Amino acid sequence: MKLAFLALALCAPVATQDARAPWLAPDLGQRMDDYLRRASAFGFSGSALVAVGDEVLLSHGYGIADRKTGASCAPETIFDLGSLSKQFTATAVLALAQQKKLALDDKLSKFFDDVPIDKRAITLHQLLAHTSGLPRGLETVGSRAADRQAMLQAAFAAPLAAKPGKGHLYSNLGYDVLGAVIEVATGRPFEDVVRELVFTPAKMASTGFRQDGRLEAKRAARGEPVHYDPPPAGSILADDESRFEGLMEEKPLATEGWYTWGLRGAGGMLSTVSDLWLWEQALRGVTVLDAKSKHILWDPVLGNYACGWYVHESQRKTPWIAHGGSTGNGFDVYATRYPKEGVFFTVLGNTTGVVPWVNVNLGKLVFGEQVELPPAAVALDEDALARVCGVYELGKHARLRVSAFEGAWSIEALDAAAFEALLGAKSSRESPALEKSRAIVAGLGRDNFKVFHAAESKQYPLRFMEGWWGRMKSKHGALIDAEVLGAVEEHGQSSTVIARLDFDRGGELMRFVWSGETLTGVNIGAPYLSRVRVVPTSTNSALAYDLVSGKTTCSASFDPEGKELQLDIAGRALRAARK
Repeated sequence: MKLAFLALALCAPVATQDARAPWLAPDLGQRMDDYLRRASAFGFSGSALVAVGDEVLLSHGYGIADRKTGASCAPETIFDLGSLSKQFTATAVLALAQQKKLALDDKLSKFFDDVPIDKRAITLHQLLAHTSGLPRGLETVGSRAADRQAMLQAAFAAPLAAKPGKGHLYSNLGYDVLGAVIEVATGRPFEDVVRELVFTPAKMASTGFRQDGRLEAKRAARGEPVHYDPPPAGSILADDESRFEGLMEEKPLATEGWYTWGLRGAGGMLSTVSDLWLWEQALRGVTVLDAKSKHILWDPVLGNYACGWYVHESQRKTPWIAHGGSTGNGFDVYATRYPKEGVFFTVLGNTTGVVPWVNVNLGKLVFGEQVELPPAAVALDEDALARVCGVYELGKHARLRVSAFEGAWSIEALDAAAFEALLGAKSSRESPALEKSRAIVAGLGRDNFKVFHAAESKQYPLRFMEGWWGRMKSKHGALIDAEVLGAVEEHGQSSTVIARLDFDRGGELMRFVWSGETLTGVNIGAPYLSRVRVVPTSTNSALAYDLVSGKTTCSASFDPEGKELQLDIAGRALRAARK
């Protein structure tokens, strides 16, 4: 009965502005803007749009869109949509079904000659609803899957994770196959079909695909897989703009990310919050899909999944339709619609980890629920920030350095004692990786890599180390001092060890990544776990705040003369005097 109710409600007329009623606060736009501005001080960066009925109550950008250029986020900033792209692939399939070029109960064997017997009966509807039994993805189908046939061969050779139609298993691979179906059914490139059937009728001029050359790169956001943290003074990274360009194929600028048959159909589309509002308006009418097709688009099959959308029941017993997406190059996005209430909102972010919670809180604000606001930050000028910068002593062998960056303060442990004091329970004295890391650092000081290679994974050896270390010494000169600051236990047997390296010219913070007692990686980039970023809340106070938990994780206060620093970290009080 519940699914039947939802199915009837999904295509009901969208509520008009006159029907907004009791839950809608008159100052809702201002409330949401206040929340997002506060959130942007503590790690959220992106754009958001909220509409009720036909009225857009909020359309704004928050934070930095591209750290390389300094561009700010705006309603017209272009973001990578990740798996939010699936709804457009699904819509293209439904539009082709309207044109009788295919049918949702068509089987894969209708489009491809080489489908093995266990997959011949998989239908397009099963692919759309993630009930085909195909696995989530394959290592052999990724950024290098440039050939459609190679992708299909890999998909057809993969063992099914479930019998088709008998279970819900989210499958990016299934949507890759749908992209190929669209090309076979039309004899045209996937991108051209989606533009013609979806983007153009919806007037989405700022929506497209990775690497298609049609969207303005200067409007594109640059993803941050890890929240940006400036390299140490004198680091080899400090003047190296390539740190903004990403590694290998995965480029952080939205328009430059890799795009192959490992992504086509399942992701790789780009858009803006403004264009997604145009999309919502198109879905409310019959510009792209007729009523019958929209019923299928939002009719859940298994696991609350319909076609490119999750469909749930809200607290008000009305349909709640949503989907998110995240990418390896640092984008996190969400779109949500409540058709019965006429509510639509979308959050597109270029930082990972916080957008789902920001999205949830926007929904609470829309429907009049209580949301605890992040603390209010204050903007201090450079002189006010610099007034308290310097080195502080927690004790004889425990030193902290306070520095200013992007309107906030960074509190950094300079030695092992300060690292343990700053990180508290997160720090681990018992990690078996600590002694091995100390031996590796001692060996590096003598250009001896024996201990390093003895610890590395034999399956994935870190062969680059000698050349990398040589380039570092060429830049910095000889290593004159080094100290392993400490270890942070992460997931299960995983841990990260931080070492401070001081050279003749400059220094680095090096991360050793361990799985048990096996070294799996080494890096000199962020995140720098020996630091805590605190945001000013007055001229003499600051704090770190976690948007996910809604809790303050560190508070800092300076005496009026900037000679003393007091910290409260998870209930532990620390006091340090400025040198």
